[in-house]
Amino acid sequence: KTHLSHRSNPAVHFDSICLVDGDSSQKEDAARLIFRLPGTQPELTIFNSVITNLSNNIALLTVACQRSIDQQSSVSNGILAVSHTNRDPHLLFSQVGLKIGFVPEAIIRGAFFTVWIQENSAEADSIAVAIRASLEHPLKARQG
Repeated sequence: KTHLSHRSNPAVHFDSICLVDGDSSQKEDAARLIFRLPGTQPELTIFNSVITNLSNNIALLTVACQRSIDQQSSVSNGILAVSHTNRDPHLLFSQVGLKIGFVPEAIIRGAFFTVWIQENSAEADSIAVAIRASLEHPLKARQG
């Protein structure tokens, strides 16, 4: 509602796009610049996708989490421990950060997103294309 109100407000001279979680009841509508993130819970979708192939990407994930390459086993064990005990997907990345040595949540989130994007380039590209296309429209030229 905020996004649509913003788009229809003549006093606002810049546009917006809306990215909603998969658990939102809002329908995706590219014409109105409303896009849905992957899965019903994007954090969990990305986390589970990455750990499905953990053995193949643990080296990259370890370095992206700012741990030395010789800590791959520790990072893997920490990630798997969190995957078995987490009850709130919004806390996954902060819990992994705590488990592997007080790494900030933003670093862990970025590491998982980097690996997910590499492994799911078609889905990531579709999100990027939608955002890029919306940025190419003339300023406030569309109606909400």
